[in-house]
Amino acid sequence: MRDVRHYVNQLEEIDKAIADFLPRFECTLNTIPGVSDITVAKLLSEIGDIRRLQGTIYFLAIQKIQLSSKGLPRNPAFYAYYQRQLARGKTKHRH
Repeated sequence: MRDVRHYVNQLEEIDKAIADFLPRFECTLNTIPGVSDITVAKLLSEIGDIRRLQGTIYFLAIQKIQLSSKGLPRNPAFYAYYQRQLARGKTKHRH
């Protein structure tokens, strides 16, 4: 049990160190619901400069909210979320 507590404490220290370090990258990915600091750290460790990923994320987001050639949402959950945001008064971002 002592080993488990030790490892849990170490993981908590690492989580805090990552949270403290992330602002240096000026990355806002962790503001996306469901995207944790750990996920952001993993992405940054793979891609390096976040500015290389922004265009890709924008493109993927657009793909998720588009309708297919049959007029159906490509991803119903993302499309429904997008429609709710528009209903709340959010505007369409033009890239």
